[in-house]
Amino acid sequence: MRRTLLLSIYCLFLLIDATAQQLPLYTQYRDNWTQINPASLYNGYINYEHDVAIGISHRQQWTDPDLIGSPISTMAQFQYVVEDYNFFTGGYIVNDQTGNIGTTGIYGNFAYQIPLGKGRIDQTLSVGISGGLVQYSVDLSMLEMTATNAYLGLSEKIFYPDFGAGLFYHYDDKFYAGVSIPQLFGLNLEVRNTVKPENPFTLMRVRHYYAVIGGYFDFDFLEGETAFIEPSLWIRYVENVPLSFDVNIRYKPSDYFWLGVGYGSATVLPTVRTQVNTDPRPSIAPNKHILHLEAGVTLPYIFQPEGNLKIGFGYDVQLSEYLNNFGNSFEIHVIYSWER
Repeated sequence: MRRTLLLSIYCLFLLIDATAQQLPLYTQYRDNWTQINPASLYNGYINYEHDVAIGISHRQQWTDPDLIGSPISTMAQFQYVVEDYNFFTGGYIVNDQTGNIGTTGIYGNFAYQIPLGKGRIDQTLSVGISGGLVQYSVDLSMLEMTATNAYLGLSEKIFYPDFGAGLFYHYDDKFYAGVSIPQLFGLNLEVRNTVKPENPFTLMRVRHYYAVIGGYFDFDFLEGETAFIEPSLWIRYVENVPLSFDVNIRYKPSDYFWLGVGYGSATVLPTVRTQVNTDPRPSIAPNKHILHLEAGVTLPYIFQPEGNLKIGFGYDVQLSEYLNNFGNSFEIHVIYSWER
């Protein structure tokens, strides 16, 4: 009961890394490309020239069974590259739920590729945009623990349009880098309290800035013809909050499996404000430190000669004493890609 109470208060007034709830975090961010940057190319296209991909991912944050209302994110996505006309399109549907606050969105992406390379070098700069509709749902009827019972019986859903933009640079099958603003507009969403109008519920929706960089390097330690190492870095910035980042390295010794390890760091940020909690600054600002672990398998030649089924697992171990009571995080994704 103590942990449930602590989590409810924590999710209501504080946010570990703003992207964790307003925009979900991913251990395997390189495989959740459509939400991070609308201009980014799926790595199956970079590695294998697969121009169609569909996938689904699911993340359970803080896996302690005693916790109720821990963050859960689910996303389905697809991408279709039209090489003859230098563009690709796609989209995704995402649902993110943290306690009594939920977000569901549907988005479409479009990106145009500007060829930069000459001769046999494949080098492009993609310019992409995304647009969609987001539903914010707030149900605070269970939070009778508040001193004034200010939110007893309050439940409401709000729809709001959302847009994003990004750039993505791709050099052959060796290097990639991108910058994006996946949640372009910042605003305060206010939910009217019919029980106590003097205590409105405000969700601060803030702008996010992302940067991703990575590369592929041949590494035949196990004498695999297709073996490579992929180091990558994901940097996130939210206004008035220090930078947070994830750095990872993935080793793929063959066509059939990979292993990865990484480290993440971020800072506490407030997300909810009421008359009881009017100061937008966090009362505490500890850093979180996370060990990323991942593994996966790829099954080539599935369903068709150019098909590839990819299944990945991610596990985050909390290294910060502040978060040890919440448990660790688990993630899984399944992606099928093929060449038309």
